[in-house]
Amino acid sequence: MAIVLVVDDDPLQRNILKIILSDEGYETYIASSGDEALRIAKTLEPDVVLTDLWMRDMDGMELMKKLRSQVYAPEIIVMSAFGNTFPLMEAVGKGACRYIEKPLEKDNVLLNIKQALERHRKISETEDLKD
Repeated sequence: MAIVLVVDDDPLQRNILKIILSDEGYETYIASSGDEALRIAKTLEPDVVLTDLWMRDMDGMELMKKLRSQVYAPEIIVMSAFGNTFPLMEAVGKGACRYIEKPLEKDNVLLNIKQALERHRKISETEDLKD
């Protein structure tokens, strides 16, 4: 079963995403901050991290950078409510596999998670072949 970690400082958004993803069969965990996400990710090694770009304390870009420095590398999807897509595209340029604009649509979230998991699977298979 795929593990998805949702990181958002908005409790309503976090909980809605947890319900949507859990209902689809994903093992879903939530974090309210970048620091909490790093602690959870270190233990669970999620396949996908779905993170808000703009959060207090640690933004999604810094979280992505810290996650990328881990031994394993989850696929990262960034999301943002702000109308400017430049920061989202910049996040993709720095390692996020996808971005989603808020307000989130259930089908779009599920499609992006599915595509991120497929990418994660292909990368894992390639790394296994190298070993």
